[in-house]
Amino acid sequence: MMEAAAVDLHLIASQAALCVVSLYSALRSHQVHRAAAAGFLLHALGSACSLSLVLFYEDPMPSSGPWVAIVIGFPLLAFAFFWMSGDQSTANMLLGASLLVAAGSENLPEESRCMVANYVIAAASLSVLVLSIFIGNVYGVLGSLTLAVTGLLKAEISQMVPKEVASTYGQTVSLLAFSHALASHHLDYVCT
Repeated sequence: MMEAAAVDLHLIASQAALCVVSLYSALRSHQVHRAAAAGFLLHALGSACSLSLVLFYEDPMPSSGPWVAIVIGFPLLAFAFFWMSGDQSTANMLLGASLLVAAGSENLPEESRCMVANYVIAAASLSVLVLSIFIGNVYGVLGSLTLAVTGLLKAEISQMVPKEVASTYGQTVSLLAFSHALASHHLDYVCT
């Protein structure tokens, strides 16, 4: 019973941190690019849904809020990076593909949804990583690598902290880094 309360407390803290960072990033980036702000806002809403399920229900059923935030939110951030770099065709292709995946994955079982979410995270973070390396954006590289390391080390981390908590903290750090990356990319874009 005590371990369940500790896990719930860690889960509540991680979801609250993700919600606060996502809202901060949405407010910060809404002048930079509206798609990025929408992606951050989706993450905030998804974490708020998860947080409300943990807080108000004894046995919370799985929600599709965080899944939608991941499948559409991360590609929106990648869309903003590519659009601001002047590569509108890649931005449109990445966002269109993610929207098709989200619409086509409606009736998939939970395991398949997790796999789809992992693929979308990998595609979005790798595209931002490559773009950030080419334009020299350290925060973009940091955010992408944080997502990658969190995804790769889920099995090892789960021995110390539950997987969902570690994944949420990894997303929180990467979203904060992406927020700073968009701001610095915007400054570079405006100054040139």
